[in-house]
Amino acid sequence: MKHFIWILLFSYHFVLAQSSDTLTLPKSLAITDTVFGQIIYDPYRGLEDLTSDETQAWINQKNQQAEQLLTQPVIHQTFQQEINQWSNQTAIRASIPVDNGAYSYTIRHVVETDDQQVLLYTHPLDSGIVLFGTNDIIKSDSSYYSIESTNPSPDNRYIAVCGFADGSDWMEIRIFDRQLNQFTEEVIDASLSYYPFWLPNSRAFFYTQLCMPNDSTDWFDHVQVKLHQLGTEPQTDRIILRQDRFESLSYQVGDFPTIQVLPDSVTVRCSIAHG
Repeated sequence: MKHFIWILLFSYHFVLAQSSDTLTLPKSLAITDTVFGQIIYDPYRGLEDLTSDETQAWINQKNQQAEQLLTQPVIHQTFQQEINQWSNQTAIRASIPVDNGAYSYTIRHVVETDDQQVLLYTHPLDSGIVLFGTNDIIKSDSSYYSIESTNPSPDNRYIAVCGFADGSDWMEIRIFDRQLNQFTEEVIDASLSYYPFWLPNSRAFFYTQLCMPNDSTDWFDHVQVKLHQLGTEPQTDRIILRQDRFESLSYQVGDFPTIQVLPDSVTVRCSIAHG
């Protein structure tokens, strides 16, 4: 059997982070829009035009920075150490890192053992700290668990973990408390949210959920957005958005609603994907 080593892209991502001005952009590339009366400043919009001289100049500058950084002996040594570490495993996959302030998170999947672990990085070149794995999630009546995504709270204390138990068609959300180093008792079933949206206070989040069917409805008849407060029973979560409650919205059966918390803002954004 042929074995493969997946060289992790997040290593490269972290190494480039050592350059203090990696994301510095010319002000001329920034674009300002007014959306629903709110001014939106986007410093990256100009990069969408790959034919512009400024975009090409910025790309060339960053390529030069990366080449200078990656040719340093310490960087070569770090890469070699990481390759050796991962090569001790038969086959490994890893998710794209989720950055949250001073911390980054990724999901490591060892294919041979079908084990998943969530790692935390506090420094671009460290080896990562294992926070928890699938064995910490599997319940007494479950034999398999698949972690699909993680979303840390703004203060990095809690991690919303989205996954599937025993090959279920419906995703669930669990909460890991980093301070207590354990999962809470809350389990949100029939979730459709790969990334729940945390409130700034880090004590609640919005998520999208299938409406539990009765004799007259189907699973997707009334997809709804709820707000979960940490420490409360998910069955008591408040319904924020559902088709039968807001007839004025262009919201039909089978549509997919989400509520996103805008960073550094007191407003939220509601999106509805039709079909």
